[in-house]
Amino acid sequence: MSDPHSVIGPEVLAARRALEGIFLHGKQVGEVQHEIEAAGEAFSGVSNALFRNVVEALFTGHEPVEEIAARLTALQRAHPEELAALRPGTMSEFTLEQIGHGAPPPGWSGHPEADSLLHQQHLLIRCIARTESLDLPTWILGSCARYVSDDY
Repeated sequence: MSDPHSVIGPEVLAARRALEGIFLHGKQVGEVQHEIEAAGEAFSGVSNALFRNVVEALFTGHEPVEEIAARLTALQRAHPEELAALRPGTMSEFTLEQIGHGAPPPGWSGHPEADSLLHQQHLLIRCIARTESLDLPTWILGSCARYVSDDY
């Protein structure tokens, strides 16, 4: 098996380090700003690929937006403190756009609020990863591969 570092460029590795800082070490975005800047566009792409990977643990992308919204609302009710800032309606539309038929490449969106949804994505990643017992280091590495391979 080849070394993943040999196929993943330095920008993607910086994005990986930033995401590991945020999700594995509890750092705030500002605390990994240097890594985010080194990653450039790859940060939003890898972060979005991680979001897609994680929400696909709950959704297929074939559900109607109302069903996704209802499930996100139920998740918010089950974890009111952790997901207090979650906007289930907006995130259900964004989720379906990102994993449904005709999804854009990781890091891209036609959703009018896409630029302001990074925090929402991170809230869902944390909560779903915990409730579904996902091994985030592996999922972060998988998001790097998804981004690099344009797998969408």
